[in-house]
Amino acid sequence: MSSVYFRNAEVSDVFQIASIHVESAKLAYRDFISRPLLDDVYNVKYKRKLWEKVIVNDPNSIIVVSNEMNKIIGFAYFEVLCESEKNLLVELHTLYIAPAYFRQGIGAALVQRMLDNLKLHDEIDVFLWVLDKNVEAKKFYFKWGFKEAAEQRICDDIPEAKLSEVKLIRSMW
Repeated sequence: MSSVYFRNAEVSDVFQIASIHVESAKLAYRDFISRPLLDDVYNVKYKRKLWEKVIVNDPNSIIVVSNEMNKIIGFAYFEVLCESEKNLLVELHTLYIAPAYFRQGIGAALVQRMLDNLKLHDEIDVFLWVLDKNVEAKKFYFKWGFKEAAEQRICDDIPEAKLSEVKLIRSMW
């Protein structure tokens, strides 16, 4: 992995974040979701609005990773759902890497950075939802100590596709 830099997202990053989201999702989900439905749900115009709203409302919830030319090559969006003095419950909503940077350790670096940011608490539960059919993503998270929980649901991003998601969780004590 070449030199990478981490920081919180800024509104000026919206186009790059949306573009990575769309490009990566279409590639990752092409075997599970029809092309017309992918094109409908994953378009840059819609995702720009979504990410602008998220960044404006909670700028510390998105970590971007950029290369030495300051081009964003990946991002992770997580949300603290419940926080007490000792305990923390966090949902990792999205983690996407620009396809040109797949399998170069960028996703692992983003997960590590997120976990490092959360280590101020004694007990941390991080969870996420992943498509049950997305074996590659599940393998990635299993390497990071996530375990499959008993919970399942229909993917709420694309309910028309009726895809099952499973909950993965990692507890850190």
